[in-house]
Amino acid sequence: MEKDPRVIKTKKAIEDAFISLVELKGYSSVKMVDIAKKARVNRNTIYLHYNSKEEIISSIISNSFVKELTDFELEQYVKSRFNRFKLEKLFTAFFTLIDKNADLYRILLLEDSLIGFFNSSIKRIKKALMKYFKNTPRNGMVIEYILFGIFGIINSYTVYASGTIQENAKLVTDLTMSCLRRIQL
Repeated sequence: MEKDPRVIKTKKAIEDAFISLVELKGYSSVKMVDIAKKARVNRNTIYLHYNSKEEIISSIISNSFVKELTDFELEQYVKSRFNRFKLEKLFTAFFTLIDKNADLYRILLLEDSLIGFFNSSIKRIKKALMKYFKNTPRNGMVIEYILFGIFGIINSYTVYASGTIQENAKLVTDLTMSCLRRIQL
């Protein structure tokens, strides 16, 4: 991971420019030269850090979502048998993260060509969760059902501004708790 403040600042400028342009023009219309102009960097500077737009979006997702998701320490929730209070606290933190990066998630959800990034994220999360449960087809389907339910609620929250952080955290907690009764540990 880069520690040089100049590199961090440059990457942030590139990623912010990318998000701004995708919101304005749509993912498929954004060109690397547009990103360079908006970020006020040379196009070659972009290629020092990213090979493609896909790498930029992957970096943004990794930095804003995947990295922070690991901070949630899922194992403690599994070991506590998904205590309702702890789970709601987890989902409140999760929706706070979503809210903090609302523009990014709105882009990912509204841009048809980017929906694959969410699907691949769901697969990674499912894989991470399955290590805590018996690896059975039923458990896999229940976990996937929960994740796609959460995905739907995230979609409503970010795209349609449906509910508050607390309301959505409670809704996701209720969904998850009802489904987890069907999981074999």
